[in-house]
Amino acid sequence: MANQIVGQQQQQQQKNVQDNNQKQQDQQQQQQQEEEDDDLRSTSSSKMNFVCRLDRWLRRWLPGYNYIRGASKMPRSETDLSANPSGSLGTTIVTDQVSKAAQKRKQQQQVKLDRQQQKQQQQQKKSEVYLSTGIAKSEFCVKLENILKTKLNKQEQKCMEVGD
Repeated sequence: MANQIVGQQQQQQQKNVQDNNQKQQDQQQQQQQEEEDDDLRSTSSSKMNFVCRLDRWLRRWLPGYNYIRGASKMPRSETDLSANPSGSLGTTIVTDQVSKAAQKRKQQQQVKLDRQQQKQQQQQKKSEVYLSTGIAKSEFCVKLENILKTKLNKQEQKCMEVGD
């Protein structure tokens, strides 16, 4: 019986050793996989950074590059990042900054349009001829036309009444 107990203890120790070895192998495989994933992430991000820098440089220094690219409002690298939802926090900050810049540009364009409309109105007012009574010539012409139309209508009505 003592031999059986010793044999069972040895078998249990061997199982424990095998389990420990298996756990160590699993941990090593996980570490290797994580390192490979990190390497892939770093190389893909470095490639993306290189592509972004190249794209920005070409947009700045190569005339007509935007036209060749399709003249999109958003740079190609940022559209790729927005299409990839697994992007890092830095890419979301960049796209937020781009959208804020686009909104600011739209606001500036709207302000420019408003100023142009105001200038046109001022030029129309400046080109307006005022009569000695202080009324604009165009306004006077409109009022005179309305008065003459009403007089003409009255005369036509009188002629119709007399003719009946």
